[in-house]
Parts: sequence; C-alpha cells; structure tokens
Amino acid sequence: DIHPNDLKHGLRHYNDCMARRLPFSADYRRRRAAGDYRWLTDRAVPRHSADGAFLGYIGACADITERRAAEDALRENEQRLSLFIRHAPAGIAMFDRGMRYLAASQRYLDDYHIAEADVIGRCHYDVFPGIPAHWRALHRRGLAGETQQCDED
Repeated sequence: DIHPNDLKHGLRHYNDCMARRLPFSADYRRRRAAGDYRWLTDRAVPRHSADGAFLGYIGACADITERRAAEDALRENEQRLSLFIRHAPAGIAMFDRGMRYLAASQRYLDDYHIAEADVIGRCHYDVFPGIPAHWRALHRRGLAGETQQCDED
C-alpha cells in the first residue's frame, strides 16, 4: 500500500507520464508486510523498438528511508540554528565561503542599522564596502580554517 498522503499526487504524476510515454520519477512511502512505511524512490524510462513502437518502461526502485531521515534531521538542525541566530541577544552573522550572508541576528541588524532583506545572500563587502584590506585578509585566512583572534577589536 502507498501512504495515503502520497497516493493522489503520485497517481496523477504516474498516469500523466504513462499516458504521454515520458520518463517517470517519484519518491513515496510504501507499507511493508511488517506494517511500517519505508520511503522509496522510483525511476522509469520509456522503452521503444527500433521502429519507434512503445514497448513499456524500464525502471528501478530503491529504499531511501535513511537518506530521507538524514535530510529531515539536517533540515531541523538548520531551522534551530537559524532561530538561534535570529533571536540571539548578541550581534551574530553567518557567512558562506564567499562572505555572503546566510543569517544575521536582530541585534546585529540593529547595531549596524541594516534590514535582513538587505543582507541575506549579499556579500559582506558589498554591504560594507569600506572594510580595510587587512580585515579582508583576516577573513580569507579564517575561511581557510585559521583561528583568528583580535582582543582590541
């Protein structure tokens, strides 16, 4: 049995692909004999004869339950981290390796008089173009894994 929450959309997608002889791809939950549901990924491509006649589908199905659980756990951790950063009582900003903002606490935004919409996804050096070269060099070394500390700042 396919999980009731996956059945309607899955059947519509499956029937549409079959009617149009298109490749098929779907992830869904299916109940095992033991009664529990497992996540499956199902992929199929149409097969045609040399003269172009449709012969059916060739496909494969794989259990992706553990992958889905890991993805869900990662998503939950990202949400917790985002909430922590957003509501921290300190000025906190998180950047990717290109110094683009991933998140910023409200305190950080308030301290620097910027709006979240103005920074997320933007490069720190575009938001603050006057950052001196020595700070940029420190940022590069920090992004390369070097521990940075500057007590006077």
